[in-house]
Amino acid sequence: MILAGDIGGTQATLALFAVRPGIAPGLRLEAALVERYNSREFSQFSDILQAFCARHRPSVVAACVGIAGPVLANRCVEEAGDRRAPS
Repeated sequence: MILAGDIGGTQATLALFAVRPGIAPGLRLEAALVERYNSREFSQFSDILQAFCARHRPSVVAACVGIAGPVLANRCVEEAGDRRAPS
């Protein structure tokens, strides 16, 4: 299974994808499970991941997670404490 995640400030979505044979030379991914969490109910991402894994016990071979970060003036701020306008 492949674990995919989209972690935002209000909602976190985790999904498991099964790898299936596809048209050569590639493989096809098939969504096996999608689950959403209220991000504000957890203090950190690892708590969400632990809850998901405890519930589903997935056998994960690869993972990719996108995590939202702070934005100032339409640009990503590298550190949460860095509130200066980008130059």
